[in-house]
Amino acid sequence: MYAKFEAEIEKLNQRVEQQACERPGARLLMTHPGVGPVTALATEVFLGDPARFADSKALASYVGMIPREYSSGERQRLGG
Repeated sequence: MYAKFEAEIEKLNQRVEQQACERPGARLLMTHPGVGPVTALATEVFLGDPARFADSKALASYVGMIPREYSSGERQRLGG
């Protein structure tokens, strides 16, 4: 059973790598050390065109790396 799953996983990995190689943005991401086809393809699909973000802070906010703050008076509420 393990060998069957391994073979299926290998086929899926090959398909992901093929898809990543067909996208210029993913190919560029894969030139960075530690970024493989899965990460590159996921980033390309999730973000889309990075030019739509005004700056790196806007991109970081989009992916949830910058928490929101809703404050009113003396109450401070963090998170979304």
